[in-house]
Amino acid sequence: MHSIHPLSALFLLPSASMAGSRRHITGKTFREEVPKPKPFDYMRYEFNDFWNLIDKTTPRFDENSKIVVVEGAHAVGKEAFAKELADDLDMKYFPPVTMDEVYVNEYGDDLRNYRDVLNHKNQPFDERDFARDPVGRDGGADRLHFYTWYFKYNQYLKALRHVMNTGQGCVLVRGPHSDNAYFMAAYNQGWIHKTSEDGWMYGWAKLDDFPVALLPAA
Repeated sequence: MHSIHPLSALFLLPSASMAGSRRHITGKTFREEVPKPKPFDYMRYEFNDFWNLIDKTTPRFDENSKIVVVEGAHAVGKEAFAKELADDLDMKYFPPVTMDEVYVNEYGDDLRNYRDVLNHKNQPFDERDFARDPVGRDGGADRLHFYTWYFKYNQYLKALRHVMNTGQGCVLVRGPHSDNAYFMAAYNQGWIHKTSEDGWMYGWAKLDDFPVALLPAA
């Protein structure tokens, strides 16, 4: 096991192999122990101009500094597979986003328990409601697809932030880039309003390339 002096880590320059293209991923059993700076504590500190002078990103990168997104049909075991994959690759696991992020408040109170006191249009509409009846709420499918895409997009940005600050890769269960296919399938079935489709396509055209542009060169 190699060691590295803390002051040297501040100004460590990436090696040619680390800065260059890396198109493979290695399981933790076969990974080599390579000296690198400690992860930047981004949950505690803001990366400001001071840290920009003394803390470098690329020395933390290795072949596993990537984001892996597990896609697939519903109920095929994506979550269990993603957990095992993250463990084997020594990556951070991100669970799938759900409408709990909308309906469960900071006190743990589930607003879906109060659906009976709301009118039909304003009642909660989550994944289970969609599976039972996609058009069971007026505009419910529209809101469901928007919220899930929004949360997945933000989760993807959090994963990028983690990779850039720590060098550790991330495994996600479904990412925002596949949502266009799900949305258009629902629209073609008549479950999505035309006005929602117009807004979706406009937003997709504006934002589709943004996350990809933030990724380090492959």
